[in-house]
Amino acid sequence: MTQILGTVQIAFVIASVHYGYGRHVSYLSPDNAMEAFKYSLLAEPSNVFAIGLVKISISIALLRLDLGRIYKTVVWLALVPNIGFTVVILITIFARCRPFSKSWDFEAPGRCWPLQINITTGYILAGRVFRLVHAVLQRLLNAYSFEHCIGHGIRDITDRSSG
Repeated sequence: MTQILGTVQIAFVIASVHYGYGRHVSYLSPDNAMEAFKYSLLAEPSNVFAIGLVKISISIALLRLDLGRIYKTVVWLALVPNIGFTVVILITIFARCRPFSKSWDFEAPGRCWPLQINITTGYILAGRVFRLVHAVLQRLLNAYSFEHCIGHGIRDITDRSSG
């Protein structure tokens, strides 16, 4: 599923580059600038959904390991906010402008949320807020699982998780 979503995202990115995305806006015609921005915005949902699915699937795989209650608690502490952020960002992408085409066509009739909301969700989308929390939890999880594996042996852990 993530490969399909990644392919969709790349197709939108290629289309946006075709229209000049990545170049300074002063070099683009107004129509090309709007098309480049449109395809760039259309790439966001598939990217967010794909990254969310990867993190969720890894967390679910880690939950299958029987490394104790603390380990599973830390995995859940990473998994639940990740699901929440993914859903919130997807909703925000589609709900920020009515109609959705107003997101890239600034002259179209309609309304968009205040700029500050778009900036804040952009930071979340870029992962600056959540990556820190996720990285800290990942380090704790790695330290705990390494200590647990040394204490119990790798074979014992894998035998218990497969049964």
